[in-house]
Amino acid sequence: VDKLSKSLGNASTQSKGLDDSFVRLGNASRSLGVAMASIGVGALAASFARAGVDASRTERRLANLADQFGETDKLMSFAGDAARRYGIGQTQAANAVGDLYARLRPAGSSLKEIQTAFVGVNNAAAKMNLTADQTDNVMLQLSQALGSGKLQGDEFRSVMEQLPSVGQAVAKVMGVADAELKQLSSDGKITTEVLMQALAELAK
Repeated sequence: VDKLSKSLGNASTQSKGLDDSFVRLGNASRSLGVAMASIGVGALAASFARAGVDASRTERRLANLADQFGETDKLMSFAGDAARRYGIGQTQAANAVGDLYARLRPAGSSLKEIQTAFVGVNNAAAKMNLTADQTDNVMLQLSQALGSGKLQGDEFRSVMEQLPSVGQAVAKVMGVADAELKQLSSDGKITTEVLMQALAELAK
């Protein structure tokens, strides 16, 4: 009997020790959860802060670009409308609008023409179900071509591969077959004027 009582006592002691271990483990898990939650909140706050900085920087850039033409409010309003219309972020839309404006406005294109070009590209991209990144890439290639005065070389190939409807619109404006565009591009015949007309077709 004494041996049995002693065994039971040892078992009880071991059980209490095991319970204490589970309590400590539970406390550690809760502490870890709190720490992880704190890290998550901190990361989220940092993300919002970065987004705020990026947005503020983008607004200043648009203001600097448009101020000399007295079009700051109109340009910012258009960027906001574009974000809502195409379901993209405000900063992303503002950057894309700003890039196009920076290349074309000083070269003599009007704000209305720039808006039409932007809408044309995004309308065509939406019909092709391009992602936001793909659309940004096409816009970059086209804005560079528009700024340089011609669509040719790598820019031509990239645009034709990702957004062939631009090529179709160019062919329509020039009154040629799609198959002739590569040579016309090499000859420097796909000019800013031609591209602007083509993008206006796509904006309809």
